[in-house]
Amino acid sequence: MKLEPQETMVFKVGQTSDRARLQKWLHHSEVIIGMNLPFDIQYLRRDPFFRFALRDQLLVDLSVLNYLHDETRPEKSLKNLGPVLHTHSYDETIKTVGRFEGPSDPRLAYYNAQDTHNTVLAVQELARRIFRDFPGTYKLSPFCLDFYSDLLWTIIRMSEAGVSMHREELITLEKRLLSECEAAHESASNQDLPLEGPGSGKAKEEFMEFLCDTIDEINGVGDASQSVRTDPLLQLTPAKGIISFSESNRNLLAGKLPTDHPQQQLLKEAKKHASAQKLVSSYTYPLLRHRRNKPSDQSSVILKQNGHHVAYPTWYAVPTFAKDAAGPDGGTLQGRITCKKPSVQTFPDQVKSCIISRFEEGTIMSMDLSQIELRVAALLSGDNCMTNAFVEDEDLHNQRASQIFGPDFEKMENTRQAAKMINFADLYRSGAPTMQAQLLGMTGLYFDLDFFRGVVAARPVHRPGLWAFQNSLIGRAEETGRVELPFTGQSRYFLGGDKFEVNEIVNFPVQTTAGNTLLQIQAYLHKNLPNINTPTPEIKMFLNIYDAIYFDVAPGHEEELRQLVWEAVHYVEMEGYWAMLEEHYGNTIPLRYTWS
Repeated sequence: MKLEPQETMVFKVGQTSDRARLQKWLHHSEVIIGMNLPFDIQYLRRDPFFRFALRDQLLVDLSVLNYLHDETRPEKSLKNLGPVLHTHSYDETIKTVGRFEGPSDPRLAYYNAQDTHNTVLAVQELARRIFRDFPGTYKLSPFCLDFYSDLLWTIIRMSEAGVSMHREELITLEKRLLSECEAAHESASNQDLPLEGPGSGKAKEEFMEFLCDTIDEINGVGDASQSVRTDPLLQLTPAKGIISFSESNRNLLAGKLPTDHPQQQLLKEAKKHASAQKLVSSYTYPLLRHRRNKPSDQSSVILKQNGHHVAYPTWYAVPTFAKDAAGPDGGTLQGRITCKKPSVQTFPDQVKSCIISRFEEGTIMSMDLSQIELRVAALLSGDNCMTNAFVEDEDLHNQRASQIFGPDFEKMENTRQAAKMINFADLYRSGAPTMQAQLLGMTGLYFDLDFFRGVVAARPVHRPGLWAFQNSLIGRAEETGRVELPFTGQSRYFLGGDKFEVNEIVNFPVQTTAGNTLLQIQAYLHKNLPNINTPTPEIKMFLNIYDAIYFDVAPGHEEELRQLVWEAVHYVEMEGYWAMLEEHYGNTIPLRYTWS
């Protein structure tokens, strides 16, 4: 990438001549370079004068290049990157300059011009380092640049749409949750287990000890070494080393108690209370008022706009797990885009049900990619069992259940649910204790640890292609210290020796590729949805939840959306990213999706 910053021009958008000049400049531009471009572009697109001039130009963002060069670099802001890259420095910052006197303050013009100039310098240096440090890779390839430009435009579109919420339903939900908390607390308190307030901490500690004694007594345990207290899944508090009143501990002990034991009801009351409190603290309270423990933080509050209450989450295009003082962190190491404030992607069903259409008699529709992570694993590994199941449209979970439990698995309870969990555990090489805890939390079933050890030991036999592919990834990471994906240039360093790093190595290609597939579908839709540049399109694409896209659809446009989604999936599968992956790995796996 050869570019040199030239003299910098400052536009005063309050002046007619400058507005016209900037509009023409944007209209004729093919590439826009910047830092945190979605923010700047959204600011300009709110003005109809600029909206049509910003029309899917190639966006080259400094934050993306910084990620592509080194995702572990803690410096993320333009000011902190300068000294690291040896490209620029600031004699003064906003903190030292203080407040500007207004838009006409010449110090503000100089400061903004300096940012622009330094962004080009940093982009130039990072491009040089990427070509130097990663020659012959996909980093900064035409596909890579297009991929991230499309991603930024998708984020812009979702940010502009926002998430329309039914405020009254949120209030009603919160009242119901608080009522459930009160009822659970009252019921448990009548049995000497207050769930909140004075004395609740001591009562919970004593209750967990009592449960352990009860389980040991039921099992006839006389030797302390055989006590339930020695179970490796049992969590202790770090400070005092007492048995934690955590959900995982309560699930574990509930699974070891007879289902009709009197203490099961107390455990159910504790679960109701904890679940309701979490929903209020994490979701309804921040959406309606502010963070529960920080009244000054109203970043998640839904805003009233044109008669609707809308949440406007902040989207992260690249991982920012390591950060400087420049702002909040976001993004995931698996390369999936995330949002925060509010975290709409993690809305539980009760809160998600409060998402409504802003159109009169409109519809919320979602397109979900079917078993995309399992399909990605089959595509990347070529595992015969997985590949055949998808090609022949067989039930992969029933297939796994038959492998584990035998041909009569359907006569056993929850075997398919267990096989589903194990299928995903195979992808990430989850160990026996992790699988045991996950199944217990999902179904309440407690399987002996030896059962899961047997599942782990049989993986090379049951999933030979997947096992070999994972071994090659681990070997590559051990040899080079990193893993890079084809086409997108995404990579991760693996330099430590932590036992969980194996899980991360095999996790990265699967989750990232799955996320990329959905983003490619979104990119096609972004370019082809109707009225893309109007403030009020009839179809708003407003949310990405890892394997699903959500739309707000005006009446009469449902079939139009269905057809566009079919075209998008068909393009990605037959010509785009998925087809490229199939050719690269020499495997063919069909894509499938459902509507809800």
